[in-house]
Amino acid sequence: MRWKMYKISRLFINGFKDPSRTVKLNFSREPVSVIYGDNGAGKTTLLKILHALISRDSSILLNENVKEVILYYKVEGGEHERKVRVWKNEVDLDKIELSGINLDDILDEYNWSEFDKAEFKEVSSILFGTSRGISSSTVTISPDIIIDFLERSNFSKEFRTRSRVHSFAFELAEHLRRDKRRRDYSSLNKNSINLNIKHLSLDSINMDSIESILIQRYRLAKRVTNERVQKALFDTLSVALSVDATGIEEAGLTESDSNLIVSNRERLIEALTSSPENALSDQLIRVLQKEKNFTELNNSLLPSLLLKMTSELQSEKSILNSIDFLEDVFNDHLQNGKRLVVNQDGAQIVLKDRSHSLDELSSGEKHLLSLLTLFIIEGSRRNFLLIDEPEISLNIKWQRKLLQLLNELAPDSQIIVASHSPSISGKKANYLVELL
Repeated sequence: MRWKMYKISRLFINGFKDPSRTVKLNFSREPVSVIYGDNGAGKTTLLKILHALISRDSSILLNENVKEVILYYKVEGGEHERKVRVWKNEVDLDKIELSGINLDDILDEYNWSEFDKAEFKEVSSILFGTSRGISSSTVTISPDIIIDFLERSNFSKEFRTRSRVHSFAFELAEHLRRDKRRRDYSSLNKNSINLNIKHLSLDSINMDSIESILIQRYRLAKRVTNERVQKALFDTLSVALSVDATGIEEAGLTESDSNLIVSNRERLIEALTSSPENALSDQLIRVLQKEKNFTELNNSLLPSLLLKMTSELQSEKSILNSIDFLEDVFNDHLQNGKRLVVNQDGAQIVLKDRSHSLDELSSGEKHLLSLLTLFIIEGSRRNFLLIDEPEISLNIKWQRKLLQLLNELAPDSQIIVASHSPSISGKKANYLVELL
């Protein structure tokens, strides 16, 4: 469901890191703004203050010595600027003392009356800190340790060649990793990111959290797929068993219908395989595995059934395709035959002859996977996405492509980043906003 897009146009801060300092900032007219400036200019602080205002967090404003913030914004479909103003309460110490009110309760509070009346209070956001893609604390067993043990023990005689020792070691190490991950899954859920929170502030994102999100989304997609396929199965059979059976197509499938079924073939087979075994499901699986062109099916029921099941999958496309899409986008950035694979057991990086955990990705790959995961799965549900130093650990080529990619993934969100590197804007110089 698409919402109204909110866009922040200007920001005024009275009391910025210092009670006497003021900041005025005009954001880019584009959906992406890159705030840049010298070291110590306060780029990270500005993001924190902006997110504190969006999320109605007085504690951050107080900590940064903010006296007043005025935010100007536009709503999609409207030309006029609107504004919200938040300011620190002025207190008369003599009156407070006489009234008996706790002084601490007053001095720490800001006046949010304008904010609370504005529709802007309904927006949602994510603030990404710089600690993205942190390795988990999970102890992994290296295949090298297993190889060393086998070669020093009497078990080495059980293997005819050294290559078999290596193959066994890698398979055992991967099995132990997956087994430990299954056993730790309950604790993994406890450490996962709660995507139901309206305003997320992610100071650090570890790879356990990313894997947890991927596993949860994969299992949701699989469950929805199975439910949709079963619904289509029963709906079509219900029509077939009715007196007139007018819902069954006699004309067969068009070429475009056949192509649609082909593109969803693997997902349909997976869903049917997971369903309770019966003769019809078995027949459908055989047809899906055998046929290349579904327009040539003679049976009047099967074409209608296959098309109905495919249509049901398409109706939940955003859920079902998010993992596939993430794999495609991330894998486009990988080299040396590496690819991300997400399945029931977890997320892993697969190479030609072995696989490894997400923790073994390079620093840049972890940063990129963290951002892509949250943008693809959650970005389209947030009005504002704020990122501190998105270029961390990324090579120049990735840096220059990143913001355009993120904008494509969340086209209805405003993306605001703080960066040491103006070149991250690529050819989009109009993204740049200097903080003086």
